[in-house]
Amino acid sequence: MKRGKGIIYILITFTFGCTQNKPITNDYLIIKGANSHYENKISEAIKYYNDAYKLDKKNKIVLEELGYLNYQLKKYNIAIKYYSEILQIDSNNKLALKNLGIIYYEIGDYSKSQYYLEKIINKDFYNYKILGITYYKLGNKDKASYNLQEAFLNMEDYDEEYFQILTKVLLDKKNKEGLYYFLKKGYNKYLVNKEYNIFYSKILYENLENYDEAEIILKKYLLEQKIDDHILITLSRVYIGKKDYNKAKIVLNLISDKSLRDYKILKSELEGFI
Repeated sequence: MKRGKGIIYILITFTFGCTQNKPITNDYLIIKGANSHYENKISEAIKYYNDAYKLDKKNKIVLEELGYLNYQLKKYNIAIKYYSEILQIDSNNKLALKNLGIIYYEIGDYSKSQYYLEKIINKDFYNYKILGITYYKLGNKDKASYNLQEAFLNMEDYDEEYFQILTKVLLDKKNKEGLYYFLKKGYNKYLVNKEYNIFYSKILYENLENYDEAEIILKKYLLEQKIDDHILITLSRVYIGKKDYNKAKIVLNLISDKSLRDYKILKSELEGFI
């Protein structure tokens, strides 16, 4: 959920000041609301913004703040009201379209979420990701796949939820070749990310039955990055899948934290094989 940038502009360009001899202005109430929000006094901030709203019902900064703050309080219907009013003023407002899409997604109204997100002209990673998930929830795997692929082109930071839903969509479409292609591209992008290495390896051996490549990836991480217990646990699991129980046991013995739940599970499993 994004917050509007207009409030920052107001704080920079307007001088705070109101005396008993001067009428309370809209700008004064906005700044008071911003200060209260900054101090995490949400209810107080909403009061100031409500007062500002009474003075000017078409002030986009006020509408953005009221939408955002009510969303934070999970008062979704009220947040929807204010973001919808922004669209009455500016039908292409990206912030309002995006946040309405997010709110409807979070309350499970995927059709409305899709409706607002599709209206965004220049979509970013998060827009495409949520669109992909909503289409998947609505049963449209082709559009889900398209939007998730577009999301990949706009992705910077590793997002495991994204790769999980992409994997589900492509497996549902029985497109294992496409899944391998995208996960390989993800690996090239997140080569040093531990979580991605574990995720990718698990998909390789659990869904694609490619134990050899999973082994190579995990060993490469251990050699080039660092020794990590969770990587070792995943590698041990790969060796169990390959029925190489001696190697699985050797790797398991390298784990430093013997209190890990996955370590205990693997140790118990190996005792049944050796």
